[in-house]
Amino acid sequence: MKPFNDRDIELSEQDEQGAIFHITKKTGKDAGIDGYFIYKHDTNRNVSSGSEGEIYTVGARKFGRLNDNWQYSMEFAPQFGHKNGKSLGAFATNNQLIYNFNDERKNKLYFGYEYLSGDDDPDKNFDRGWARMDTWSVLYQGDIDSIDGRKYDASNLHRLYADWETNLSEKVSLRTGYNILFADENTYKGGTGGMSKRGNFRGQLVKTTLKYKMTKAIEHRIEGEVFLPGDFYNNDRNDVAVLARYSLYFTW
Repeated sequence: MKPFNDRDIELSEQDEQGAIFHITKKTGKDAGIDGYFIYKHDTNRNVSSGSEGEIYTVGARKFGRLNDNWQYSMEFAPQFGHKNGKSLGAFATNNQLIYNFNDERKNKLYFGYEYLSGDDDPDKNFDRGWARMDTWSVLYQGDIDSIDGRKYDASNLHRLYADWETNLSEKVSLRTGYNILFADENTYKGGTGGMSKRGNFRGQLVKTTLKYKMTKAIEHRIEGEVFLPGDFYNNDRNDVAVLARYSLYFTW
């Protein structure tokens, strides 16, 4: 089925079809294994930044608990196929350790590493499939990552992060974190479009989210992010970026 679209505008850079097979097995109360296969077919490129080809992704995720305090999650996803007439061989991994203090404030520490392979040819970067949305940063994903690619489509990434989460009261929670970002490769745009010729350090991202659960159905949320660019960008793109946002959530 095609999406409803009465404005005669392109909703994506190309036509897309695909299929996902996903299987999950519980191996304990807080443990399990996921396996998946993703097939994606891109055709009829609508704009120059679009793509054509067939992409296959095979992934596995294992998660569980080491003891009463430590939890872990490990995910690996090799990818192969062809894109815009070029052979594609890419890889991604996403891993996290969580330390739970098991105290009244429900304090938790998160440590993680995410990798999406890159190349000096963007057609050979890891393809995120249909994940065109922000997952860990409202500021970076969509606006800043579009400097060297399509919005919400950034791969070519190493991300190391640490977060702290706590309940300030029964109804108020706080999560704050620090991310340090690197490019896997300096891109084909080196020296143009805001990109440096040699740097691989994308920058640092600090973020915080304050939530106030007023009632079971109403939640106030304040988010703040600050991005400090690194030498992956040239002097035209080295300003500090700031995001502040208030949201009111109704859930039922």
